[in-house]
Amino acid sequence: MMQISTITAQLAREPRIRTFMGRPRVAVGSRGASAVRELWNHQFQGGVADILNTTIVALMAALPHARLVYTAHDAGTLAIPMRTLDATLPVVKEVVMRPIMVGSREVRFPAKFTVYA
Repeated sequence: MMQISTITAQLAREPRIRTFMGRPRVAVGSRGASAVRELWNHQFQGGVADILNTTIVALMAALPHARLVYTAHDAGTLAIPMRTLDATLPVVKEVVMRPIMVGSREVRFPAKFTVYA
């Protein structure tokens, strides 16, 4: 595993980085320390966005009757018909809390679910 100072020096030389899921980011408008901060930030926040995006895609594939209402940061709201709630909620929990490979480690993220009638 690379040391933080090695990665920081590499980012200063070549201003590009990828999230753990592989999405690239190039610092186009900033240079030096500002670019390094931007790229470090992308590695983490971009990774969270990757998880949210792939989760939404998986939910929409598994639940054709669901509609995405909105997302905010690392959360989302779905609209589903009330008559499908008992069958839908276990599927949502399974998809949202599925294991995700982060580097070489399998991770399950906890989640909270709220039902609004």
